[in-house]
Amino acid sequence: MTIEFTFNQQNSGEFYIGYTPVKCSIRFLDISQNEQNSVIELSNSKTSEQKVSFYTGIQSAEKPALNFTVTSEDQTFDFLIGAKFNIKPFKDNNAEIKISSNGTPIQTVKTKIRLRKNANDLTSNERDLFLNAFYKLNSSGKYQKYLDMHNEAADREIHGRPSFLPWHRMYLLDLERQLQEIEPSVALPYWDFQAPAPKVFSTSFMGIPNTTAVGQLQFDSTNPLSKWRIANQPSLTRLPDFNAQSEKARVESYETTLGRRNGFLDFAQMEFNPHGNAHMSFDGAISDASRAPQDPLFFMLHCNVDRLWAQWQDLSLDNRLFDPADNAAYNQFTNRIGDLLKDTMWPWNELKGNGRPVTSPSGPMPASPLTLHPGKKPKVEDSIDYQGRITGIPLFFDYDSVPYRPMISNLGQAEIAGSLKLKHFENLELEISKNFNSSNEAIKDFKKASDFKDIIHSLSQMDMITDQETTKKTLDILKDSSSTTGMRVLALSKLTQVISVDEDEIKYILGLVANTKVHPDLRKQAFRTIQILAFSSPIFPLLKPEVIETFRGLIRDNNIEIRKLACGYLAKNKDEFIQRNLLNGIKNPAEAFLPEDLAVHLLGYDDHAAIYPELRKILEHSSNNDSRSEAAFLLAGDPLAQSLLLNVANNSKERFDVRKNSMLSLKEQNSNGFLKIAKDIILDNNENDQIRTLTIKTIDSDFDNKIIDEQFIGKLKEIKKEQVSKDLSKGIKSFIKNQPGNK
Repeated sequence: MTIEFTFNQQNSGEFYIGYTPVKCSIRFLDISQNEQNSVIELSNSKTSEQKVSFYTGIQSAEKPALNFTVTSEDQTFDFLIGAKFNIKPFKDNNAEIKISSNGTPIQTVKTKIRLRKNANDLTSNERDLFLNAFYKLNSSGKYQKYLDMHNEAADREIHGRPSFLPWHRMYLLDLERQLQEIEPSVALPYWDFQAPAPKVFSTSFMGIPNTTAVGQLQFDSTNPLSKWRIANQPSLTRLPDFNAQSEKARVESYETTLGRRNGFLDFAQMEFNPHGNAHMSFDGAISDASRAPQDPLFFMLHCNVDRLWAQWQDLSLDNRLFDPADNAAYNQFTNRIGDLLKDTMWPWNELKGNGRPVTSPSGPMPASPLTLHPGKKPKVEDSIDYQGRITGIPLFFDYDSVPYRPMISNLGQAEIAGSLKLKHFENLELEISKNFNSSNEAIKDFKKASDFKDIIHSLSQMDMITDQETTKKTLDILKDSSSTTGMRVLALSKLTQVISVDEDEIKYILGLVANTKVHPDLRKQAFRTIQILAFSSPIFPLLKPEVIETFRGLIRDNNIEIRKLACGYLAKNKDEFIQRNLLNGIKNPAEAFLPEDLAVHLLGYDDHAAIYPELRKILEHSSNNDSRSEAAFLLAGDPLAQSLLLNVANNSKERFDVRKNSMLSLKEQNSNGFLKIAKDIILDNNENDQIRTLTIKTIDSDFDNKIIDEQFIGKLKEIKKEQVSKDLSKGIKSFIKNQPGNK
């Protein structure tokens, strides 16, 4: 008996599965007379650990095994397979299907489970594969389109409207498919901003800020993000306003988000909180809508936004929230082009103007080996039923916490009783219900509270303001100057969604930022609110000129934190006024209003020739290594800085980050010059192992190995692993392994 196993019309290569069932078939050839009427069983190779589920049809119940009876030659059986839902996904993603005939194993088929997992739960191997693929995408030049798709010109197309969630779902899918072209096993991980994520905010993953005014991110020398660079942009920074090691971001609770149960319009308000609040939990590129994708964390943040939408959809056991035709699943509520279900989505449709942005940077949606859906020009409706529960046409991505479930109406009670999926659903419903009841009680208490402590307690327990009476009382607290600062800050934190559609209220908040008589804590909360509105408010673009003018008046504010925030906002918007004043402060330190290293960093948001002479002076002569580090990073765009960068990079007495940035900037300008000193550094046993590790990882990932000479490789092989650090030893081993002769 010969067996031909076909996975999604493929019979060779690597097979990747998620929870969504994939069509398969098994064909029997060369059937002898003795083998006729054989009972064929498909099952998991390890019965003690079921990883694969079997389905007879797209709307059938899952089974741990399937049986077929072979009656004739060339017989084919069709079925589907998917990963078995597990509340805590398998850390080992390898799975095997055992094919048996009359109880005797005759063949195994290997598959790999690929899910969008919680980034904090990734294995070190999963994390490193993701980081390497992400870095390679940026190094290839293909990442630029993702920056261009989410810049200021695109803002009104993708924020503050019903299509916010559908558009970003397709945006993530585009990126994920590009990453899978580099590393097929990769799925986008999500940052669960509603829970602590200490492994995410570590030097081995998304980095931690240093203690300088800039807060430039620090990474392990083996982390590809240690070399992260976006052309003509400053170094990557991300300063949290919460304890990223032990706290969730400053967002509403998971149960509150999923408790938005009155249809899509209700749920879509999560664009403000938790989405907007998650962005604003940091200072850095990620807190600016037009620049946020410069930070790799952006995609993990939005992956979680999309997961929350998927989780919300799954709360409907009848699957109606997957049905594009159901207003509860998606309600366009406007007639704006790009919001209607049948509209093709910008920029994949390559349309410009007439209600669309004036650029079209993407090109068509990439296809997947699993499906051609949603085609080159996805429609809004294509994003809704991502698992194909209604349409039978999935997009083939899955979240670890969102199972696949067929229409419950098609299943018998016996098939769903005791199901892990159903228990997961029931537990989640219970938590949402508890949270909803608690919030309702808090709202009732708040309405009748008059005592200071009672007001603070009840207000702090509310995640959402749901009625006019509560809104009015909260606004009154905010605007009452006799209220305590803490109470006013708390009130403002609850009002973002209300303020977002009211021009007068936005101007009031802007006035709080500008008012030097207001307590700094309230001013900072007002600033944070303005930034959230920049992401999500449909009327904010009309007020942006007034915001810019107000912030210009704050660059010399008496409060240094307000000063930094205002200057950062202006710099990210390439405001000529702040650029001129920052440059003047660097030239004339007596007139400076920010620390030098921060001023240098902010100048990088509008990188141009006028700033380079001052940056060269800083790198060559300044005693401030923080400033020199920032200057070295930005001088990648200055051809006149090559010899200076070479000298600094080659000086073993320089501080690590100054030297690292000089080397990476030199690489951008003169790859041959970099390669020459790189080889010398790697072979120098007196050099710092950290800089040697970074250097060999750079030439391993960023250079065509054919240009590395045989003599250098021979000397590398002579380096004994016990004489160098573990990371350097691994880097050398990887480099040698990746040479053409060893592949």
